This record gives sequence, C-alpha cells and structure tokens, in this order.
Amino acid sequence: MNKNFVKRFGEAIKRTIKRQREYGYAQDILKSWNNKGIKTLKQAKTEEVSFNNKLQKNYAQTQSKPVKNVPDWTDEGKLIRAGVDTTGMAQNERYKLAREMGLN
Repeated sequence: MNKNFVKRFGEAIKRTIKRQREYGYAQDILKSWNNKGIKTLKQAKTEEVSFNNKLQKNYAQTQSKPVKNVPDWTDEGKLIRAGVDTTGMAQNERYKLAREMGLN
C-alpha cells in the first residue's frame, strides 16, 4: 500500500472520529481528496484550512445584521450612524440615548 495513502487514510479516520461520524464519512473524505487530486497529507491539511476559511466566511455573511433604512434626521438614524445597535429599543429609549450622547 502507498505510504501517502496510509497517512491520508489515518487523517480521514481522525476527522471522522472528531466529527463523530460513521465510517462512510471517511470514505467520502478520501473520494473527495481523490477527485481533487490530493495525494499527500500536507495537501489534505491545506485543503482543510481552505475549507474552514470558506465556512467561516459563509457563517459571517449569514450572521451580518440587516441594515435598517431609517432617515438620518431621526433619533434612530443618528444612533445607527454613531454605531449604536437600536434593535429592540423603544422610541423613548432612543430619544433619551440620543440626547445623552449629544446627537440632537
């Protein structure tokens, strides 16, 4: 058996155990590496870093808050421009906070 394959197989098993998956998961990892032309453990680890970076980027994009479209002249608009999260604030709370921050 190829020495690189044995190392990759071991890495696939480690990942499967770490993620608490079934043996078929390790097989899928190996198939994926084969399809991508990954032949060494170093290439596999580089691919994992790239994959994790993509996951983090996608997660960050889904977690971004929607931008409120409010006029700048309102207390809420002034607070948003100042970097204050106004989510869940009542109108009187926004008014008071804007006055305290000197945003009138």
